[in-house]
Amino acid sequence: MNEHTKSQNDLILEYLKAGNSLTALTAIFEPFRCMRLGARCYDLKKAGYNVISNWVELPNGKRVKSYSLAL
Repeated sequence: MNEHTKSQNDLILEYLKAGNSLTALTAIFEPFRCMRLGARCYDLKKAGYNVISNWVELPNGKRVKSYSLAL
């Protein structure tokens, strides 16, 4: 399965399993192309993954949610 045939959930889960965190802004771009990261993380939680979210502050002072897998 290449990245063009994987679902958004699969791509996001693979990325989070690698120890990365993800924000909605990052998720918009390839390979994710995801406009609803919160919904995809909800799907992963329902599937039994321990997805956590934290507020992070950007350099411009705005806050966004960052999603990751709990260790």
